[in-house]
Amino acid sequence: MSIELTPKDILNAAKRLVIKIGTNSIIDIENWVPKRLWLRDSLKSYASLNRQFGIVSSGAIGMARIAMNGKSPSSLEERQAYAAKGQPSLFNMYRQELERLGFESAQVLLTKHDLTIEPYLTNTRNTLSAIRKTDTVYVANENDTVATDEIKIGDNDNLAALTAIADDADTLILITDVDGLYTSNPKTDIHARHIQIVQALTPSIFALAGGTNGNHGTGGMITKLEAAYLAAAHGINTIIINGRKPTCLRDLFNGDYSHATFIPYTAHPQVELFLD
Repeated sequence: MSIELTPKDILNAAKRLVIKIGTNSIIDIENWVPKRLWLRDSLKSYASLNRQFGIVSSGAIGMARIAMNGKSPSSLEERQAYAAKGQPSLFNMYRQELERLGFESAQVLLTKHDLTIEPYLTNTRNTLSAIRKTDTVYVANENDTVATDEIKIGDNDNLAALTAIADDADTLILITDVDGLYTSNPKTDIHARHIQIVQALTPSIFALAGGTNGNHGTGGMITKLEAAYLAAAHGINTIIINGRKPTCLRDLFNGDYSHATFIPYTAHPQVELFLD
């Protein structure tokens, strides 16, 4: 059976991107320092694509932990306080690096209500549209300072998918620290095979995702597949890509698909995956 959308098709169609960047990408959690050079080079690479893009970034609590010598919060209230402390530092880092490239920047803090319930959703959609019309790059994050379980999305992969829907994006890009999805854990199984394109998000595909990738973010591969499922329901393609190299997106658009998994919004339910 033929594949409806190939990686090349997806990239050729990508005009408006929402790029999610995780905590581990922008913070060195071994030494608790920001990866400013990685961010600088990454944003330069994004800008070189000459496509509209918005950013959903984790890392507010991580930035506060930098100021606290790595100490982790021990309660919900402390996490919210850390988020309040770290959010200005996180956005300021983005603002400074985007400014180097000639971009204006805007901070957008969101909760589940803002992205799923009317009239909040319409207001969010209108705000993102207005920001884009001024050639400004928004940096969105969950409003962890005030969010509780009732209004919390909980992970920034799904937040990025909902933001992409609200922003009428055509492509969701999830930056991670592995080469996309594998048939098993490549860190423990030498026979694990990279999956280049997923044509149907079936239970067996979700079973491949396992648990979380680490202790410092709120998501893992499972939340990335959940985000892709949500995006696909709204006609948005998803790409899960290894962000180790700051040039990962530029390399991808130049034809290097080896560090990414593509999940097109069109799917044949009978065909679960195509291996490299």
